[in-house]
Amino acid sequence: MLPAILKNLHVMKYLKIVLILLLISCNAQVVEFDKNDEPILGKNIQYNIIEKPNFEDLKKIDTTAYYVQIFEGRYYNEGEISNPIALKFHNDGYFNRSSVKNYNRFSYRTKEMIWYGGKYKIYGDNIELEEFAPSTGSKTKIFRRLIKKGRIDGDKIIFDDKKNNTLVSVYQKKQKVE
Repeated sequence: MLPAILKNLHVMKYLKIVLILLLISCNAQVVEFDKNDEPILGKNIQYNIIEKPNFEDLKKIDTTAYYVQIFEGRYYNEGEISNPIALKFHNDGYFNRSSVKNYNRFSYRTKEMIWYGGKYKIYGDNIELEEFAPSTGSKTKIFRRLIKKGRIDGDKIIFDDKKNNTLVSVYQKKQKVE
């Protein structure tokens, strides 16, 4: 009986190693949670985008306005149409992501919270968003890094990065979230 238990412990050790290697290869990371059970950035998970936008970058995007999802470029389901996403960019390189219906509902969230939004980088007329999402659809401690690439076209931001298999998403500049 004892040799079988030791053998099982040995197998479990190898399974843990394989699981860790799998998580690393999938760009997944374990997050910490705050006292409100919100996932937060911590020693295990940080943004790769570290530079702040410069003066020229901030001329291309309006940090006093909101960018609200509009529905062109692909099929949108009823849930998306009834509750579009709104992005608010800050001059320190962070952005806030929320749905229009819930925009002020989570005002307590800080930039260190994963659900706040993420960071952005502008280069030329292109923009890159970095954020984290759960690796599964349910409550989990394992999150993966998402990079969304798009372009700034006047008062619109268009995300259509086919290389990263991103759905087309178009955001229009507005002065109010509506």
